[in-house]
Amino acid sequence: EISEITFLNLNNLILGSEFNSSTKLDILEKLSSNKKVSDYFELKTDIVSDVKDVLSYDLTHTLGNFIHNIEVSKSIIGQRKLAKENDFIISRLRSYLKEFAVVEKRNHKQVFSSEYLVYRPITNLLSSSLLVAYSLTNEVQTVLNCSQYGTAHPRFFEFIFSELPISDALLAINNN
Repeated sequence: EISEITFLNLNNLILGSEFNSSTKLDILEKLSSNKKVSDYFELKTDIVSDVKDVLSYDLTHTLGNFIHNIEVSKSIIGQRKLAKENDFIISRLRSYLKEFAVVEKRNHKQVFSSEYLVYRPITNLLSSSLLVAYSLTNEVQTVLNCSQYGTAHPRFFEFIFSELPISDALLAINNN
C-alpha cells in the first residue's frame, strides 16, 4: 500500500507504512472531530513500586478477572501503575489490544502492569464504560493496530489513544 500525505499532515514525524496507511487515515477522517479522548480523560502515570496489601494485575490476567476477586498480594515486584475506581485502563501491547476495562471499587489499592495506560475521567460528559464500548469498535481497533511500533513487543504510542476523536454522537449516547 502506498500513502501520500503532505508534510503538514504528517503525524508527529513518525514514518511507517502502517502508521500513515490510507486505511488508518481514512478512519481518522471519518471519525474527525474537534474533541478527543484527552478532553474527557487524563492519562495518569502514577508509578508505584513499594505497596503493601494490594491487588496486582498483569497482562497475563484476562480482563474478566477484574470483575472477580483475586488474592491480595503482600507486596509487588517491580513497578506498577496505580489506578482508582472508575479509571479506564487499556493495554497498549499488540496481542492485548482488546484488553481494557473500567476499574471497579475494591477494598485494596489496585495496581496494573506498566503496559496498561490509565485514563481518569475529568468530566462526566463521557463515561469510562462508554469509552470501553467505543474502544471495541472496528475503527478504533484498526487505528490502534496501525499505530504500533517495535518488533518483539509491538505497542502503540500513548498519544495515539489520547488523540482519538470523540464525536458528538458518542457524547449524545452518554447523556441519554
